[in-house]
Amino acid sequence: MDTLLGLRKDLLDKFAQKAESIKFNCELLNLISTKSKSGELFPPYIPFIGKYYDKQKCKILLYSTAQNLKYGDGFWGGYDKNMVKLAERLYYQDNMFNRKYPEDEMSYKDIDINPYRRGVLPVLLQMFLCAQGVEEMANAENIHHYVAISNYYKFSLNNGRDINPESHNFAQKLHSDYYDANDDLVRIEIESLRPDFVISFKGRKVNELASMQKKYGFKLVLINDPAWILRGGSGVFEKGKSWWREAKRVSSKCVDELVERGEEIVNEKYLSKKSQVATYWKKYYNDWSNKRF
Repeated sequence: MDTLLGLRKDLLDKFAQKAESIKFNCELLNLISTKSKSGELFPPYIPFIGKYYDKQKCKILLYSTAQNLKYGDGFWGGYDKNMVKLAERLYYQDNMFNRKYPEDEMSYKDIDINPYRRGVLPVLLQMFLCAQGVEEMANAENIHHYVAISNYYKFSLNNGRDINPESHNFAQKLHSDYYDANDDLVRIEIESLRPDFVISFKGRKVNELASMQKKYGFKLVLINDPAWILRGGSGVFEKGKSWWREAKRVSSKCVDELVERGEEIVNEKYLSKKSQVATYWKKYYNDWSNKRF
């Protein structure tokens, strides 16, 4: 059996076994939008694993936070009709569930994790590799073939509006069973994937990932959710401010070329924030190139 196919099968089996023990109370279940019309939880999904992941000397697992899926909307309907495929939902190109990776080619825009398909994270991965001295790498459009990508939280929360699982209001309600279930699933995938680096958005999840480091031997790299750029980035991108100053310190032909190409692939809301996105990329490159992992 192909190594990655075997890895995916192993993860699917372990996730299915774990899913059998996940029980959420009624209050929490009412907030979860990834469930069927009859109230059955959608199965937790395994990470997208690029077809060359196991051939890399530097294995990277990238975590966003959570999917934003509103119960009952058009996109949700495709999920509800394809329950048996949902554990591999990141491998399908759309909610028609007809074309599946790696049998069918997949664009970075097909990966159902918004900050990735909007083009910001593919280039950030290149910045990380460039800072580690990697001279030859895939272009941003294809770098997903060489890494693993997922959301930390596998069950979407929405009560008419998206609920961030790490928001203060949600955490205050002591939904420990929600956190425990997701933490356990993350341990399963890290144990199976054995990444060298875990790159993750900041937030509550960081403490859990830090507690896994010693056991699994990966290095944890923290980043801000790119959505923060759209919210103004607390002003740090403005001329003369901290991130702007750090980005200006970067002098690298590699970085300049990555930024130039990256600005061609960012899309949707990030199109109007290209200069801020470039600052975001360069600032992290500056951090990583001055740090030993």
